Amino acid sequence: MTQLHALHDEFSRNLAEFEEIQLSHERQARHVLGMLAEVAGAEPGTPLNFPDSVLSDLVGWRTTDVSSGTLDALLASGRLTGMRNPDLRRLLAEWPAELHDGLEDEELARDFLVYAMAPRLAGEGVMFSAYTAHLGLSNLPEALELEHDIEVTASVALADLLAERLRHLYYNAGSSVRLQTLIGRILEVLEDELATR
Repeated sequence: MTQLHALHDEFSRNLAEFEEIQLSHERQARHVLGMLAEVAGAEPGTPLNFPDSVLSDLVGWRTTDVSSGTLDALLASGRLTGMRNPDLRRLLAEWPAELHDGLEDEELARDFLVYAMAPRLAGEGVMFSAYTAHLGLSNLPEALELEHDIEVTASVALADLLAERLRHLYYNAGSSVRLQTLIGRILEVLEDELATR
């Protein structure tokens, strides 16, 4: 029974993590969508100003921190097959592959940012400004503090990158919802199983 409680705790933590990630993706998507509307609606070469917080969301990413020690130990021990509830066995066996798919989506989005979006924004001269809005660079000396509105130049290439970034954010948010649904089902079955013991 202790193992079931540990699994419940682990999946509860994962649910909270995915809920937080989904909110982050949705906030970033709102900012990127607003920026895309302005860039796509402007004539190429038009200077546009955006708050550094919007640019920060444009380049910001984080991967989900998933807890899996209890489930990993259960799977490695071979004791999963000894569980009485077939729904629980099936759901727990499915989880690693479903999680892998979701985390792979995050990695694709991160790689797009690092290898496509960041070099483009660096070419615009705004990458430093975008990153200073992140907590890791928020304590810069006064001499390096920047304006809070950053100018970028509208272009078809920038609109294309923004559209691709938005696609990744929507896809990642969808993956997060899918994984939250699966976690919810796992928790429901775990709770039913714990109630019968």
